[in-house]
Amino acid sequence: MPEGASAISFWIRSNTQSSDPFASSTPPGQAPGLKLILQKQETGNYCASEPTTNTTAPVATAAGGWFQFSVPTSAFNCGRGGITLADVTQFEFQNQNERNADVCIGEIKIVR
Repeated sequence: MPEGASAISFWIRSNTQSSDPFASSTPPGQAPGLKLILQKQETGNYCASEPTTNTTAPVATAAGGWFQFSVPTSAFNCGRGGITLADVTQFEFQNQNERNADVCIGEIKIVR
């Protein structure tokens, strides 16, 4: 992760065509519930905290069911999970529900 990174920003929307909750964990028109993870891929070490889109409020919305999130790097609590923010080489989205997560993700940015 570059020095001075203050947040990770991205847009996300459900790509599910059905509103049946048994078909997908990402109903149309709702922000998909995903866990966000920072890690050092080479060692498999993670930052101590894993914020979620369920506990982080979107900062913007757009037509087509898009939600923008901007998650502060401090929310990942790096330095307490065996790696520092400077060690991070991978950003990961992880479904935390039983059913499929069918999503579109765009414009992932590191904010300084």
